Amino acid sequence: ETETDTLSCLRGYNFSEEFISSFFAPFLEGIYLTPLSKQSSKMFYFVMKMFTVGSAALPMGGMQSVSDQLGQKAEELGVEIKLNSRVLSIQQQSANNDLTDKNDVFSVVVGNMEQDEQRHINAKSVVVATDYNVARNFLQDIPGLTSLKSLPKLSQRSVGCIYYA
Repeated sequence: ETETDTLSCLRGYNFSEEFISSFFAPFLEGIYLTPLSKQSSKMFYFVMKMFTVGSAALPMGGMQSVSDQLGQKAEELGVEIKLNSRVLSIQQQSANNDLTDKNDVFSVVVGNMEQDEQRHINAKSVVVATDYNVARNFLQDIPGLTSLKSLPKLSQRSVGCIYYA
């Protein structure tokens, strides 16, 4: 079939607007974090095929158990995980401004969300797990990543969905 957007594809199958908005939109927008009109019909076919021929399941304990298990394994390997702290800045502390230097240290300034305090944490590695614009702002002044400044800011999309039985 010719590729189109998922919304047009669903309408082509004569699904009602109510069914599209109450089932397909929250389901697929929760997967892709983009409106149905921006999603590829080929990816829709692929995802639906995987759900029909494969096994779809949630981990025992829900999705939070995935993060819990990753955190537990990381801590067992000596990784220190900081929670409930707002990152204020990330700076590279290096003599030669080379991101591949194994001796690099990053200085992360964090502030406690419950208290008005700041502290510096030095780390050999930092995982930046946040949205595009926040990551871009934190990393654009680090040598080797300054090209991030030229990338456009993107609007953020959010999806909310409540399922009930």
